[in-house]
Formats: sequence, C-alpha cells, structure tokens
Amino acid sequence: MKRCLFLQRRDRNYYPDIEAALRENGVEPIARIIETDADYHRTLGERDAIGADFLFTHPCLSPALTLLAREWDLPAIQWEVDKNLNPAFLRQVQYGPNDIILTTYTEDIAKFRAVGARCHYVLNAANVRPDGYPQAQAEPQYGVSFIGSVEAGENNYYRRTLEGIAAQRDAMNDQLRRLFEILQQQFQRVLDQQHALTLQGRYDAPAILHDVMAHTDGLLQIFNMDPDSALMLLNKEIAYLQREQMLKSLPQLDAFGPEDWGDLDWPNVRYHGPAPQYERSGEIFAASRINLSLARIYARDGLSDRIFNVLYAGGFLLADRQPPLLEAFAEGTHFIGYDSAEEMVEKAAWYSAHDAQRRRIAQAGRAEVHRAHTFSARIKQILELTGV
Repeated sequence: MKRCLFLQRRDRNYYPDIEAALRENGVEPIARIIETDADYHRTLGERDAIGADFLFTHPCLSPALTLLAREWDLPAIQWEVDKNLNPAFLRQVQYGPNDIILTTYTEDIAKFRAVGARCHYVLNAANVRPDGYPQAQAEPQYGVSFIGSVEAGENNYYRRTLEGIAAQRDAMNDQLRRLFEILQQQFQRVLDQQHALTLQGRYDAPAILHDVMAHTDGLLQIFNMDPDSALMLLNKEIAYLQREQMLKSLPQLDAFGPEDWGDLDWPNVRYHGPAPQYERSGEIFAASRINLSLARIYARDGLSDRIFNVLYAGGFLLADRQPPLLEAFAEGTHFIGYDSAEEMVEKAAWYSAHDAQRRRIAQAGRAEVHRAHTFSARIKQILELTGV
C-alpha cells in the first residue's frame, strides 16, 4: 500500500472521510497539520518515519506543502476547490514540476500553469456527513432554502475596505479626500456596468475596471491597491448585488448561514441561523422542498460543493445553468435549471406544488452523486489522473 502525507487544516470535519477514501483506493494517509515554522521543520524531519510516496492536501493551496515537495523531491497534489481571485498569492510561491494543482474552476488552469505548476481540472465532491438522510418527507420542514453567505457582512472586503479608508477622512487633506471620492465614483461605475451584465449572465469586470481606471493614473496605488486587489474587492460587492437581485425576487426564502442574513431588511427572508456544513447542512437539504444554488457570477466555470451536497443528501436541486453543471449532471433528470430570476421563481413554485416529480428528480440526483461524486470516486480519479 502506498503512503501519502495528508496535510490538513484544523477547521475541516470531513477529513476522516477523505482518509477512508484514500484507504479504499490503496493509499495509507499520514495526517499532519502545519501552521507554524516549528510545525514545518518538525514534519520535515519526519521524512523517513512518514515514508510518503506523495503529498496531498485539500481544500486549498499550501505553500508549506510546496516546500516539502521540493525538499523531499516528491509529487504534491493540492486539490484547490475555491476560485483563485488573488494572482499575487500565486506569484509569491515558487512552483515546480512536483506541484500538481487540481482546480475545480476551468479558467484557473492557465493561471496555475503560468506559475510553473502542473494543473488538471477535477470536480468538487460531496463533503457532508455521510450518514443516511431521511428521504421523501411527507411534509418538508422548509420551503425554498439557501445555505450560504449573502456577501453582506464581514467577508464583503469591498465594503470593509472602503469603510476603513472613510474612517481616516479626518486625517486626510482636501486633495486626498477628493481622490477618495473619485475612487468611490469609479468603483461604482464598475459595479453598475457589471451588474447590467450580471442580469444577462455575463461577467466582464476585469475589462470594465481597466477601462474605467484608464484615465485615473496612479489612483489605485494612492490607496495601496493594484488592479488585481481592486478586482478582488469589487467581486465581493458584485456577488452581493447578484444575490440580492435574485434572492429578493422569491416570495419566501428560508436562509441559513452567517449572521449578516439577520441584518438584512428583506421581508421575504426567514433567517434560521448558522448551519455548520458538515454536521447540519445535509439535514437541511433533505428537509427542504427546494434547495437553491446560485453560482457567483465570476465563478461560473466551476461547481461549488453545494451542488454535490444537496444531491448527496437527497435534496431537490434548483440551480443556475452553468457549463460544468450541464456536463456533470442531466438537467430534468438530476436537477432543474434556470437562467433568470423569473425562471427561478416559476420553477420553484411549480416543483413546490408537484411532489412526485420533485421527489423523482431528487432521488435520481442522489443516486448519481453516490455513484460518481463521493470522495472515494474522486480520489480514484485523482490517482489515475496524476499517476502517483
């Protein structure tokens, strides 16, 4: 049996499921957590004791694993499941032929290859508690449900950054205050133009930002930004505006997630509090008539774990049509799709009222995920793809 060093984080409860999947596929995982330099050097000195054939981590990139791969001259598989919005981070790490990055977003392949890593497109997988979930409830507890962030709170870095700059206005001279006003105006132009495209299912914020800032040379630098960091901030507000427009169109929404939901004055929302993903989200998916998925407009080239988790738990999935979703699942068989707020509302109402059709699709989706989109299935694919 091969052995791998499985680099883990402290905040992921599903790691035992990945460890079991590795063993099912003939690999013995040796778990380590590296959060400090001392952790790294201690692990570095364990090479012979660990006896790894390759290195592995999930769900995000680890510079420590890249360093270990170079020191030990072993392949390092890094399964990155989030959209890369920070090119500067990639440029800070020296990648090489031992680094194998598996991205769940097709547009990120070129980014990772450009910095010297090998890269492959690999779908996400279900990562909720693998216990059985009640199927076909006679009377679901929730109606149209959405688990996730509305991007209105602390993780909206756009708002937090502008608020931080605004808090320093009293210390600014008149010229700097005026430049800050111009910056806000230019950012609002980007948001307005992109939101018009968002309503058409299109994303072109990088080009819009370039054009809008073309005649304000040096403005971003004055406020310690560059085009990449500015775009990363703007994307948060772009996602909020998208979700606001879509979710407020529903007559009623059962929302779960960060506490910023409770701060919104949306009369159609019933906020039920946080829903820890691994421990509780599957139960909510199984207990909802409709489970809504809405991909952020800048990340439509990949699938979030919500897709797989809803179906794994036997929930009915109503999702915006994305190319990778249509490639992985059959619309009308495993899920129902929509392209606009109007179609989303119409489909939610129809399937809420037609139990038999809704349950048939949910059951087929569940069977497909259990067949092809578990950690065991994905680890098998990864080992074959990478040849480790």
